[in-house]
Amino acid sequence: MNIMQRTFSFLALLFLLSCGQLLAQNGYAVPVGPGPEDMVLDTLTGAPRLIIACTQRRKGEPYSAEFYALNIGEKEAKILPRTGEPEGWKIHLHGLDIVRNNEGKNLIYAISHGLSEDDPTQYILIYEVFADHLELIHFLGDPEHLLSPNDVTATPDGRIYAGNDFGYGFGMIVKFLTGAKSSSIVMYKDGKWSFVADKLRYANGIRVQGDRLYCATTAGGKVWKWNIDPNGNLVDRELLVEGLQGLDNLDFVDENTLIVPRHPENGKFLKHRKEPEALSPSWIYTVDIANKDYKRIFMDDGNNISACSTAILFEGKLYLCQVFNGFVYVADTDVR
Repeated sequence: MNIMQRTFSFLALLFLLSCGQLLAQNGYAVPVGPGPEDMVLDTLTGAPRLIIACTQRRKGEPYSAEFYALNIGEKEAKILPRTGEPEGWKIHLHGLDIVRNNEGKNLIYAISHGLSEDDPTQYILIYEVFADHLELIHFLGDPEHLLSPNDVTATPDGRIYAGNDFGYGFGMIVKFLTGAKSSSIVMYKDGKWSFVADKLRYANGIRVQGDRLYCATTAGGKVWKWNIDPNGNLVDRELLVEGLQGLDNLDFVDENTLIVPRHPENGKFLKHRKEPEALSPSWIYTVDIANKDYKRIFMDDGNNISACSTAILFEGKLYLCQVFNGFVYVADTDVR
């Protein structure tokens, strides 16, 4: 290697480090069910753990839908049994949130695309969380408002917010290609649904904290913030960051910082959707809410994890789940 090549390699390394790249040298995979698209950090019911929603997402895969629990520090996840569901249910899990409500109950809110193979209705399932199982206590469906929910978030007083994306099939592709702003956010309050935000380009990750709500848009490549008025409506829409097409689920690092994965190459993502061996890059960003800035903290070409959909940063570890393949990836990090 000549001096010019060494210099280029050194500068390239500096560039990657300046971008905040975390190399996945010390990571490991934890097997779970197929399609672990979303997960939440449960610090409410005992020792910290991840609760992971898994559903098969590739055509031809056998039906599977389970919640897995992974205790922090362990390398084996276990199925979290569910009770209270009607016989014959076939749920199809997507976005999640976990909340302790005003009555002191720990609740998981989960999107389900139908309750059977041929059920077109979209639902939000509400489970009470226990150390050894989940118990269904309620479920909500409304075809006029839950059009194609991607993610869900809730407040201790029982308000629920969900983001509708572009749906599925050819119509979704057309909306992506034409720059459609047909995505929306809906709210459930006091037994009624209402639209509270619109004109979004594929609403994806959504989270509420106090009197503010945040949403990442996949096609728009933006993270938005709203204030929440006393009636629960979203007001004062504000752009935090942009230029990050392919964003997925949002989570909090702390009250001032968001974390969000990104699918930077659509073509590779779509190929990975059909072929498990095809690699789809995963990039992870933190978003500084106050300064309206972002930093890339993790890059992977898909060799360790493809199509990462949720990132959780906790006690020196970066926990990553993905849209299709059946494992969670855990990496060391010095990012705090």
